[in-house]
Amino acid sequence: MDSKTGFGVEMTFKTFHMQYKHYVSGDSFSPYIGAGFARWYTTESQREISTKPVLLFGRKFLIMRKNKVNSQKTFLFPSAGIQFMQLKGEWAGTAIYGELAMLIDIDDLVAAPTGGLGMSYYFKSKNIEGAF
Repeated sequence: MDSKTGFGVEMTFKTFHMQYKHYVSGDSFSPYIGAGFARWYTTESQREISTKPVLLFGRKFLIMRKNKVNSQKTFLFPSAGIQFMQLKGEWAGTAIYGELAMLIDIDDLVAAPTGGLGMSYYFKSKNIEGAF
């Protein structure tokens, strides 16, 4: 089980997301399924922002419209992936993963497949260990 929260801030564009992953089985290699929620928004008017790559999303995923203040889009994204975690040695706690997800715009009921690669580092502090 793993949960993540993320924030993104730019001068005219902001994002927020939460994701939950449930690992099915395995030690070093662990397949997982997940679900997430994301909100993309802006307070910039007179600007049109589209997602990239254009070939994947096309014009269906224009997330902000011209002359609209406080535009926002809300997404759900079910996902599946596999993670490899180094359990021993100098790199113990390092994990890399590949994931496929379906990005679903719940306002317009439009969906598009997407994917990603990532890396995480899990650590356990020796100072905290004795406290629990």
